[in-house]
Amino acid sequence: MMKNFNHFKSIMILLLFALSINTFAQDYCIKPTTKSKEAKENYYKAMDALSFAEWQSAMDYANKALEKDPNLFMAYFVLTFSNEKDIRDKNTKLMAEYSGKLNKQEMIMKDIAAKLMENPKERPLDLFKKLADSNPKLLFNKTMLGYQFNFSGKKEEAMKVFNEITTSNPEYAPPYNIIGYLHLDNKDFEKAEKVFDKYIELAPERANPYDSKGDYYMAIGNFEKALEHFEKAFAMNSTFDFSEKKAERAKFQIKCEKKKPEVEKVCSELVDAYNSSDLKKFHSYFANDGTFRIVMNGTDNITLKEMVDYQYKHFDELKSVTVTVNKQFINMISPKSAVATQVFDVVSVKKDDTKKNSNGYWSIFLEYQDKNEAWKIIQAIETANNE
Repeated sequence: MMKNFNHFKSIMILLLFALSINTFAQDYCIKPTTKSKEAKENYYKAMDALSFAEWQSAMDYANKALEKDPNLFMAYFVLTFSNEKDIRDKNTKLMAEYSGKLNKQEMIMKDIAAKLMENPKERPLDLFKKLADSNPKLLFNKTMLGYQFNFSGKKEEAMKVFNEITTSNPEYAPPYNIIGYLHLDNKDFEKAEKVFDKYIELAPERANPYDSKGDYYMAIGNFEKALEHFEKAFAMNSTFDFSEKKAERAKFQIKCEKKKPEVEKVCSELVDAYNSSDLKKFHSYFANDGTFRIVMNGTDNITLKEMVDYQYKHFDELKSVTVTVNKQFINMISPKSAVATQVFDVVSVKKDDTKKNSNGYWSIFLEYQDKNEAWKIIQAIETANNE
């Protein structure tokens, strides 16, 4: 009896999910011109998938719709989101040259396709606005207008459109995704996090909200949390191969971050050795195998030996030298390579007590050498300005 009840419960959940898709389609999407009930249902499922970046599912449902009605205009529209250029071009042309009966919104879509055929790089914003205004209840159309503003570099206009949608329809999930990315573009991480959390709250059963939150965590450098969200997105939807690839990048960054303290230690010890006039220790961090080069003051390209000779001669003239690092940036290229940039001030006091102030920066390229079991500087670019 319990088994039968659980089976009945599963069927009800599936029916409710199917109903929610149809409700989404009826409330938010362009109604397709077709006499086929099955074609219409598959089109609605395709549009639902499209709204959550479930590209493969959207393509599959669109093709199923075309099996029931080969002339379903809006199925051609879905297929213009294909990863394959030939399929995109073919279906854009089918839309532009369509000669069958169409409703008002579909006619505008046909005009949009014709404009894109003329110039694929130019977004016909006037037509997308006309489409959005033709039926304000069709929120997918207004969402598309926001996307077109964004693709055209009109970020403020895009944000305005998406905010209008979420204000009037706070339970409509798709706009929260792009709003989150717009905040990421502006480096407003606090707002981005709140919006992506809302996206997850509204669509917890979909994979894309978790993929998007993973991008947020990548942006703030929390690679462990990013990995968790990318893996969850891929586990929820195996067609999210882009989430799987992002997970691999997150794993790579985690490996890099684990090595970052070693590079920071080298950078700190370099400054300490220089300030204590321990040039032997200072030079020990440089690769002495013919690969090392340094560009000093943006002009002189010298070898390690030449640098060593120059610095010993320079230090003989000094009573003291003090380097103060004001800013430091470390970029881990891989777990065994990094670029560190230090912005510094230098105060040099000669033996006759005359003082010289300099400021500048240098970027050092480091590699972890297995043979030495240590990080070594293989190249440096130094720029200093006298005051």
